[in-house]
Amino acid sequence: MTVEIRGNLSANNLVLSEKFRRYSTGTILFTGVGARVEIDGPVSSGDITLTIGSGASVSIGQDCVIGRLSLNLFGEGARIDIGRSVGFAGSVNLSTHEGGRINIGAQCLIAGDTVFAASDGHPIFDVSTGERINQAADICVGEHVWIAARAMVLKGADIGRNSVVGAGSIVTGHFGPNSLIVGNPARVLRSGINWRE
Repeated sequence: MTVEIRGNLSANNLVLSEKFRRYSTGTILFTGVGARVEIDGPVSSGDITLTIGSGASVSIGQDCVIGRLSLNLFGEGARIDIGRSVGFAGSVNLSTHEGGRINIGAQCLIAGDTVFAASDGHPIFDVSTGERINQAADICVGEHVWIAARAMVLKGADIGRNSVVGAGSIVTGHFGPNSLIVGNPARVLRSGINWRE
């Protein structure tokens, strides 16, 4: 198994654990300068595709389970932080542009075909004023959150610890801890819940 590293390595900072190098496949592509990638040792690892621009950073904590993970970061200050013991089951895509940030707390479980997007990728303007109406916004997922298959976690989403996000839900806005969150748009179906593996 091997991870292909491409781009200007001397102008960026790359820290990969030996365990990650040994058991992972995929590509890490630096498209600019001043970026930082730090990946600790996973419990098990699959295929990772990481594209990172100038001034962006990624950190993945130890003891994670990486299935098929795609990360795309562009814009000065764009950042993705993944805590320890996070499980990615199947294909998961995380993207942030324009300096947006995604933070996933420790011990989360993220099911397959899930998308995280801290920005829309293209600006939208009000025709009469010329004002930008779709700024990037950070995503924060607390510790021990289970996000079920095909969910979309979009800019501005803030999900409290010990929560569950139902399959196919589209999440924006703030949700407190211990919430069962479902639907499009997502809403709290029940409070005061918890879950276990």
